[in-house]
Amino acid sequence: SQQGGAYRFAVLRCNPDGSLDNGFGNGGTVVTSLGGDNDLAQGILRQPTGELVAAGYTVSGGVNTAALVRYTPDGRLDNFGTNGIVRTSLAATNSAFNAVVLQPDGKLVAAGYAGPTGSGQAALARYTAIDTPWGLSPDPFSFSRLVNADQNAVETSNVVTISGLENGLAVPVIVSGGA
Repeated sequence: SQQGGAYRFAVLRCNPDGSLDNGFGNGGTVVTSLGGDNDLAQGILRQPTGELVAAGYTVSGGVNTAALVRYTPDGRLDNFGTNGIVRTSLAATNSAFNAVVLQPDGKLVAAGYAGPTGSGQAALARYTAIDTPWGLSPDPFSFSRLVNADQNAVETSNVVTISGLENGLAVPVIVSGGA
């Protein structure tokens, strides 16, 4: 998005029918200045808890610096990095992120380049999650005790309903060592 002659990170969220979601940012859009001459978002990720992470770069004095920006589900800058923004040179003169993905453990991986414009090397950066792996902790739960279970047979536990999670979020439950 162009703002005052400069490009800025622009994120919008739409409803299922394609209209802008008024519950996000200002009428469905958020424009963020990263403080550079130009700021360009090139990839976006929606975390399971609703936060959006935009990946791109900021240009200042002709030098590109890779950047991530994380927004709350309603479009405010999150507590990720400094005021929702992470900038990193990736140890090179120029750097940029083109995409961001979420690992199963909740860590973010950003992909892009580092090095001189036009001849840079592929680069990856991984960021530790600032939340619990899926952004939420379930309410305490336990499995019902199996009575008269055969010690030499594989048994299936009783069904457990896990509450305290965002609607529609599925979290795997792993039983280790039979306990």
